[in-house]
Amino acid sequence: MKSFNLYLLIFLIYFLTTIVRVIPDGFHPDSLVYMSIASTLANGSSSFWHLHFTDTLFNNFYEHPPLGLFTMAIPFYIFGDTLVIDKLYGIVSGIILAMLISSIVGLINKEYKRNTLFLSLFYFLAFPIVSNTLENNLLEIPATFFILLSVYIFLRYTISPQKSFIYSFAFSLSLLAAFLVKGPVAIFTFALPFFYFLLFHKTYSFEKLFKFYLLRLLFTIIFGLILYLYPASNTQFIRWF
Repeated sequence: MKSFNLYLLIFLIYFLTTIVRVIPDGFHPDSLVYMSIASTLANGSSSFWHLHFTDTLFNNFYEHPPLGLFTMAIPFYIFGDTLVIDKLYGIVSGIILAMLISSIVGLINKEYKRNTLFLSLFYFLAFPIVSNTLENNLLEIPATFFILLSVYIFLRYTISPQKSFIYSFAFSLSLLAAFLVKGPVAIFTFALPFFYFLLFHKTYSFEKLFKFYLLRLLFTIIFGLILYLYPASNTQFIRWF
């Protein structure tokens, strides 16, 4: 019963800070651009590496890397072109992000998970920038998803270090996805293993840190070469930078 009351309270906070703002408001200019491009992706008028807004404005859209807009196109692929998606994308995304935060908290603090989870989600939902981002369907939403996912993957690795190759690959792939949403600003969790080592060097040795970063560097080089050698991605990032 206590757990039910906790989640009910969290939902009420989410309802009051975000849902009530999303439903009645109109469309933010950025949201209009992003969702329009996502719609053109879904109906085949543009492609992953060749984004398109209108024939006169952003005919070739190079303002952002393509993955974030592709994630926004997924609901259009599934449900068709409807204005409801513009309202529900942020709300559903907020729930998914909260679930990821809950999973991370479960790995960090099992003994006091209930209290820690409440504080974590409360601080996540209480900041106006969160509700503003979810309300306006900004690209920080998918970027935050992949950033949180990379944190979760690394913490899973610290529990099962014998699977370093798998977790390093997954961590690198998640950071690549974050990069393909917002560029270099989204890959700051690359520093997470180093700071984790500083805090928990008694259980997380330098050898584990070095091995993880070595594999991370290998996968970064491989992913970078793929993006560089593929003409469409090469053009996209040259124009974007």
